[in-house]
Amino acid sequence: MGLGCMRGLVEKFGEKLVHEALDIFENLLDTATDLTQTVGVCRVLCNMAQAASHRLLIQISPRLMGIMDPFLASPSAETRDYATEVFVILFRRQSEKAWTDANLQKSIMDKLNVFIKDNKMEEADILVISLKQILNKAPELKLQDRLIALCEVVNRKTPFSLAQARVLQALAPEIAPKVFTKRSYFAVLTALFAEMEAPELSGNTEEVVHAYAEVLSCVPYIERENTWEELDKFYDLCELKKRPGLFIDLMAHYCKHPSTKIDDIADTYTRRTLAYMNDQDDVIVAKVVTCMNSMFGKLTKESQFLLVPEIRNAIEKIAILRVANKQ
Repeated sequence: MGLGCMRGLVEKFGEKLVHEALDIFENLLDTATDLTQTVGVCRVLCNMAQAASHRLLIQISPRLMGIMDPFLASPSAETRDYATEVFVILFRRQSEKAWTDANLQKSIMDKLNVFIKDNKMEEADILVISLKQILNKAPELKLQDRLIALCEVVNRKTPFSLAQARVLQALAPEIAPKVFTKRSYFAVLTALFAEMEAPELSGNTEEVVHAYAEVLSCVPYIERENTWEELDKFYDLCELKKRPGLFIDLMAHYCKHPSTKIDDIADTYTRRTLAYMNDQDDVIVAKVVTCMNSMFGKLTKESQFLLVPEIRNAIEKIAILRVANKQ
């Protein structure tokens, strides 16, 4: 009843009431002593945004954004839900790209950079979850296109920042279905691949690999031939550059995704991964174990059994090499 009353007041009195109400609710959020109070106020603010006229919403949007922005990284799923809902309402009602870009930059890109710089990784993870929520709630806005532009995918001259890699990873479900048919989406794959073939790798390479793997893992199964071609291309790159760890990381992350199906390619990638199970670098060996666990977790028992010859051959090759080295 109180929320319905609030909506009626917003519709009837408009800015006469709203600006004063925002002061009151912002103060309540600052002084809230428990989660129930915070959730209640966030709910009211969400209803205010829904009830406001277009003209009024434009006037109060900077204020609403400022109040709800911190809750995009809230540990409470309920407050995050209201925060993302307010952002979606504002993005839907404000059609100017410049306005959308400015707020995505401030509330997602810049904030994620600050969290990572301050080593607040839990907050960074939660913010990425909120970003995914916003994308899921408003697919018609195609916010992924704006975020790709903000990540400066085209004509890059510097490595991706950790924040950019995390954002591109979050965009994977939105861009993967058209990654081989839409130029701007394929440019994401191209830019990620280009960074991994650079003469010197950046300190953020692991997240770049994960972003590349995440996009490929979200590609529909009907496009599997194109996906496998990308995987083969990446394997060839890692062999050429002597960077097996990157390929093994990619396969481990790729196989973790719920939608990936690897039965048709399991023999090839098992062979390529097991080739490094006796590597002199213990880090590589540990990655092989992680990757094999991920791969076998995706396979049926029948498919696992069919891989026994590949595993036996890999072990025999290692034994032969050891004998040859002793001689």
